[in-house]
Amino acid sequence: MATLVSTADQAAMCGVDVRLAMLARSPLFAGLDDAALERVNDRCHAMATAPGDVVYRKGEPAERLYVVATGQLKLLEHDASGGEVVHDLCVPGSFLGGAPTLGDVAHAHDARALTHGCLLVLAAEVFEGIVRSEPTFALNALTLTSQRLRDAERTVQALSRRPVETQLATTLLRLAVRLGSTDAPARRLELALSQADLAAMSGTTPESVSRTFAAWQRRGLVARGRGWIELKDRAALADLAEGR
Repeated sequence: MATLVSTADQAAMCGVDVRLAMLARSPLFAGLDDAALERVNDRCHAMATAPGDVVYRKGEPAERLYVVATGQLKLLEHDASGGEVVHDLCVPGSFLGGAPTLGDVAHAHDARALTHGCLLVLAAEVFEGIVRSEPTFALNALTLTSQRLRDAERTVQALSRRPVETQLATTLLRLAVRLGSTDAPARRLELALSQADLAAMSGTTPESVSRTFAAWQRRGLVARGRGWIELKDRAALADLAEGR
């Protein structure tokens, strides 16, 4: 399991500047001024993660929210045969977890670290206090919770009826926004996800992902190496994502 960061480790991995930068980057805290972000930071504690650490498991009580300061995590569950179904990738600035104030009773997925990193943790009672004292934060939380539900529904509907190229292109473009921004998506995706993880996120198989990447590399759409994927022809990938 992930562990609380020692004072020395926290200074090295998750110093105040890093913490404040990631809180500012998280959509959960968008619109809060510097003073408000500092108040939030003062009420967080830091948690270190190493590859394979489980932050929480599906079905456990939802009692904390986490903001990723450094590192990457994946949200997953297991199917009837025990295989992993990956739902999302969490990168610096992302938030995960849940709290009763948001209507969360239990976690819907497992959260597992892919890399070494640091999380900022808000206990449920701390989260509720910030909701009461920071109206902008409360509105952000409600908006993002609703957006997550809509996105999950659209993803399930889309992946049930689209070809592999469309599914994989959609996943890569979504990750590009996650690792960059809506206005400036990342071109080179530094990912700790395996090919099996990408397949699970795209509703297909690792073999299909491998064949699709091979075809795309021959066409000059992507390049890839260990731990990275470069989107060389974003326009063509966008066409594929739209089924064109």
